[in-house]
Amino acid sequence: RYQRRVRGAAATMDGDPLCVVGDTRDPVIMVSASHPAEEACRVNNLSVTDLFRPFNQISGINATIRTGSTDPYVLDVLRVRFMSASEICPIDPNDADSYLQQLVSLNASDEQFMAARKDIEISKREDVPAFLDQYKDALPWMKRYRSEFWRSTRQLAHEVYDHPVAAVAVANASESNPVQVLQSLCSAESLPLVFREHIADPDLLRHYVLLHDKSTDVSPEHLSSTFQEMQRTFGAAVCTVLTINSLSPDQEDSGRSQMWNTIRRPNYGMKEFDSPDPLGTPASMCFGVRLSDSDVTCVSHFIANLVTHHLVPFLEKKVQRLHEQFVATRGGFKNVVKSWWSSKPKTSNETGREFSNPEFRTRQLADLAFMIHDYELAFKRYRDMVKDLKDTPTIKYALASEAAGLCAMLVDSKIRESEDYLKQAWSSLQKKDLRLGTRTVMLLCCLYFKLPNQKEIGVRALVRCASESQQSELRAALLIEQAAHMLLWKQQPSFRKAAFHFVLAGFRYNKCNLREHSLRCYTTALPMCGDRDWVCIDDHMHSVLGRNSFHLGDVESAMHHFMKLLRKGRPPVDRQMSFLRESQSVIRHYLTTAPEPVLPPGLHVPLPKISDQSVCVMVNDFRASQQGPSMVVSGSSGLKYWKQKEEHIRRSVARPWLGLPKTPLPRMSVLQEEIFVFVELSNPLLVPIELSQLQLICRFEDMAGVESAECQVDQQQLVLPASTSKWLRLAVRPQVEGKLFVEGMSWMLSDLIPAEHRFVVRDYDGRRPRGSVTHNPLEVTITAPMPLLTVTIEESPKVLLHGEVRQLKMQVTNVGTTPLKNHNVVLSHSSFFAFGHPEDSEQPAEHGPAGSTVVDHSAEPNEDSHEGDCRIQKLPDVEANSSVTVPIWLRGTSIGMHAVAMLFYYESPDKSHPIEYRLCRYSREVQVVPTLKVHCRALPSLSELDSHQLILSVENQMQAEMVNLSQLSAVSNKWHLELLSRVGGDDAPSPALTLLQPKQQATLAFKVLEKELPENSTLHTDICLESDTRTFDSVQVPTWPLLKGSAQPLGRTDMHLSLIHI
Repeated sequence: RYQRRVRGAAATMDGDPLCVVGDTRDPVIMVSASHPAEEACRVNNLSVTDLFRPFNQISGINATIRTGSTDPYVLDVLRVRFMSASEICPIDPNDADSYLQQLVSLNASDEQFMAARKDIEISKREDVPAFLDQYKDALPWMKRYRSEFWRSTRQLAHEVYDHPVAAVAVANASESNPVQVLQSLCSAESLPLVFREHIADPDLLRHYVLLHDKSTDVSPEHLSSTFQEMQRTFGAAVCTVLTINSLSPDQEDSGRSQMWNTIRRPNYGMKEFDSPDPLGTPASMCFGVRLSDSDVTCVSHFIANLVTHHLVPFLEKKVQRLHEQFVATRGGFKNVVKSWWSSKPKTSNETGREFSNPEFRTRQLADLAFMIHDYELAFKRYRDMVKDLKDTPTIKYALASEAAGLCAMLVDSKIRESEDYLKQAWSSLQKKDLRLGTRTVMLLCCLYFKLPNQKEIGVRALVRCASESQQSELRAALLIEQAAHMLLWKQQPSFRKAAFHFVLAGFRYNKCNLREHSLRCYTTALPMCGDRDWVCIDDHMHSVLGRNSFHLGDVESAMHHFMKLLRKGRPPVDRQMSFLRESQSVIRHYLTTAPEPVLPPGLHVPLPKISDQSVCVMVNDFRASQQGPSMVVSGSSGLKYWKQKEEHIRRSVARPWLGLPKTPLPRMSVLQEEIFVFVELSNPLLVPIELSQLQLICRFEDMAGVESAECQVDQQQLVLPASTSKWLRLAVRPQVEGKLFVEGMSWMLSDLIPAEHRFVVRDYDGRRPRGSVTHNPLEVTITAPMPLLTVTIEESPKVLLHGEVRQLKMQVTNVGTTPLKNHNVVLSHSSFFAFGHPEDSEQPAEHGPAGSTVVDHSAEPNEDSHEGDCRIQKLPDVEANSSVTVPIWLRGTSIGMHAVAMLFYYESPDKSHPIEYRLCRYSREVQVVPTLKVHCRALPSLSELDSHQLILSVENQMQAEMVNLSQLSAVSNKWHLELLSRVGGDDAPSPALTLLQPKQQATLAFKVLEKELPENSTLHTDICLESDTRTFDSVQVPTWPLLKGSAQPLGRTDMHLSLIHI
């Protein structure tokens, strides 16, 4: 009695070691066919060996195997290999690698496989399960490579797997003497070289086939007599007749071609390397077109009978016999003791026959036991070989260790021992034969994949094997890619490390000119490590993806990748220049081959970098509600500042005053006036870029809502230096009334690449996208003509002395076609300015002698309005296309750097115009430097009652300039000054009082007298320090406005002093 153990089920998972070794451990049936037999099969584009290969797996054998070493078991499935006699030979590694390179190239089926998974990507750890669900099986090209690689590593001198265990001789019935042909095919001279050199065991199971080609004129009587002669010569049990080509040429059927599409193998002995046909697609040739259903059934039954009733019993008996010989030689205590003292067994060099060597017999026993799935017996014999050869670590020792590890993986109780055996094999093969070592690493990877928490060790083994200097680039790429997948299969996936291994695999694929696989690996890794600001990684990945996409014909993808290389400037400069030239070359190729010279819609040109937050549409109406963000003029300006000034001037002069709106008003402009769009451009590269044909992209609608082209845009050119930013002003001029929509801008990069950018910016407060606000700031309503004011100030100084007064000429010009009314200006520094009348600019000032003057202010018109430091000044109206010159005086009132600003307000005479008022801004910076330091003291007079003395100390604070004191003016409503410090004859002032050297100090004494004045009157006292003629009159413009706006009271009385120096 024995327990029923079914062996031979086909491996279905890539983690199974039998999937790794493929069919390289299956029994080999050698096929020897005559030339007429081959010709008979050639009409089907097949050889005799190819005819048998689709039926190599036999199921339902249900044979009980008794090898004598282990308990009996049931063999249910057995797979065999059919090989022609010319195929049984050593394989040149260079020929094998050439074919493997061709085998890995993508075919139509592979492209379908990739297209079905093009949307599967890993950008975060949560995407790993979905990715693994699509890639749970090995990649199809990796399967093809692995199977053929194991076939190409056959070792006829050290392994028995590839030695034939059976031979099938095939002759054509139309030959003159088929029996003699079969005998010649089985002769020693016709056997492969491994038999003639006594490497393989010549004890083979032989079978003889008479091929009946129905397309030939072979009578049934001749066929029957020939077959009977074969049975008498070779035996009835080993002879078979096969009928083929039952279909006539006009009945050819290509429906069976799929059976042979995937089984054709390269013949390394004959140097025949057929291109691998794609799976699931029609091959270039149709196979089996002349075979009928009965022909296929006949071949199938023949192979099933051969394997079930002949090969399996033959192998069972041979294993039993070899096992008995091994036990008789090595078994028992007596033989063990004898082995200690006896000499080493004779080797093949001494006997001349490898197959008769005890070492070979042990290997043969283990390999045959493995073929019939007796893994326990095979493991024991491999283990014995490892013990015998451990003192001399040769290739035989390494291959025995590899086989022992493979068997241990298939025996559940021995799986923990497999790691040690495979490591021993890798250590021995690492320096002796790296190709064999690579297949050992594949088994190690399979083992670590099955063991819990060992995948990281498998990854290290794969990478170590790929890093060997003698390793081919293709195998290294495949191993590293397998390591990347293995990292994702870990219980805690190594996300970034997997991306790194995908990049390494793509780099290796690129070196062996497999651009499709390189592109696939880099594309897989890009979402895993892209957009993380990893400078070198981003540049490397996008450059490789761009070049490979271009060479593979995907120019659009290449352009996308090259554009991403231009987003940021990274050293060195030569690399940036190279990227720029490559991108230009790719785009030039696209534009010359495309039907229209335009870029694809989804392509974004990142040069220059445009700041959407900086986009501002400026109309000639400078109302704060009409301006965009970041519009800054020098000093204290800015949107908030101008908004305060506008609110102040509206409160004073606008009709009616309702305050500024809480939300922006619709932006309005006037036809025939330019609308300016300010935008900030920056060059992120380390090399300069040239921009041409810079212009706005606008959409215009007339009053009826119909799109029109009635607007003119200007074009500009610009060279942006490396790593710099510049503000660009673009203009558009509408020709008719309607609505203008500013949508973006376009340009040409390097006079080659057409590009455009659509503005997507936020509202003026930067809170919401502009599409969601009440009034779109990029939309401008074009209205009827209005006045337009421009302001120029001639010879405006940049530096003033403290207290210095300069007379300037301000020219206000109305360049519009309508008059300008209700003209006012609000000042940021009211104490700095005094305004005159236009007619005063042509009249010279006349000053009388020194003295006192009483001025009545009750009748003066109140033209100015004040609020804090702001003052609103009334200005004259200006007619259309005319100008007015207004004299102004600028005084350095306070020390420091000042941003002096003016906001001009004016209106149109048409009260129904939608634009209520317009504004014009003017600002500039003025620096005021110190000159005099003045200190005043008021003391009671000791000589007179009700009289006081004013002591004035003056110090020159300048470093190298002298100061000449010429006049002092005092303004009060009750006090009068008289100079006391006069020295010398004729009342001439002392030079010490009027001329101050640098850092010199002088003191002036004045007598203060009280006088009664009418109400709303002031007493102006002008005291000349050099002569009796006044330098200026404190009653006239500009002295009185400047004195009133800037001087401070002295003590408790209302007295203002002004000291003029030259």
